[in-house]
Amino acid sequence: MEKLDKADKDMLIECVSGGVNNLEFLSKKSSTRINVYKILANDRPSARRKVQARLRKEKIRFTEKKTNLSSESITEFNRGQLIVRILYKPLRGGMTETTLNSTITELVPCLMFHNNINTNDVNKLQTELFKLKHSS
Repeated sequence: MEKLDKADKDMLIECVSGGVNNLEFLSKKSSTRINVYKILANDRPSARRKVQARLRKEKIRFTEKKTNLSSESITEFNRGQLIVRILYKPLRGGMTETTLNSTITELVPCLMFHNNINTNDVNKLQTELFKLKHSS
C-alpha cells in the first residue's frame, strides 16, 4: 500500500535524527490515496521545522494542519496523486505522560472525597493525606 518513492522516503529519513528507526509508515491509518508516516522525536516542533525546511528546499508545497491524528500539527504534502501526512510523536512519554498527569490530578480529589477530607488549606490537606493508610 505504501506508494511514496524511495527518493522522497530517503529525504524524510535524512530529516529525522536516528534515521530510519524514527520514521514509520502507518499502514492502518493510510489508504490508497493517503500515506501516513510517524516521526519520533525528542522535540516535535523542531522535527516539524526541520522537515518543513527540507520540503521548502526541495520546492515541495506543504500545509501544516491540525487533525484528529495527533495533538500536534501535522505536515501534509502531495506527490502526484498521493497525499503524504507526517505525524510528529514523542520519542518518550506520550500517553504514558498523560496517564501519569491524570493520575496526579484525579487521585487527590478522589482521596479527599472517599475520606471525607474537606479543606482548602494545602498544608492541612497534605497532613490529612499523609495520615491515610496506604492499604485503604
